[in-house]
Amino acid sequence: MTRSHVFAALFAALLVLGGLAPPTHAQDKAQKKVESPDATVYVDGLACPFCAYGLEKKMKKLGGIQKMEVQLEKGRVLLAFKKDQALTKKQIRKAVTDAGFTARKVEFTGEESSGNEESSGRTQSVFSTTRPAQTSCSQC
Repeated sequence: MTRSHVFAALFAALLVLGGLAPPTHAQDKAQKKVESPDATVYVDGLACPFCAYGLEKKMKKLGGIQKMEVQLEKGRVLLAFKKDQALTKKQIRKAVTDAGFTARKVEFTGEESSGNEESSGRTQSVFSTTRPAQTSCSQC
């Protein structure tokens, strides 16, 4: 193997090992903390930072989220909505499902129990009766 091939291989290894790490590492946790969440989503299948990153990408496409904190060890996502914007449980569940996971439970802060979950988007919690679409991402 020539010297240029060795350098190319080392460079590729550095890119793979250092460049693919999702932005959910410890150094980014401080800026991702959600102190007072508007919603808490309990997600089945979150196992590694790549799982969290994939879920974050889908959730951000919803547009109404100002801040999001994925707590891998607890299997939940805390959401803070943009001012004067709210999401429905249906929208949140769809984003989680599109990311390849199952939203086991969606709770809105300060919600009161009522019979109609989707009326205001902020009512009672509902548990999913479906099994997880996948138990982890393709990276773990």
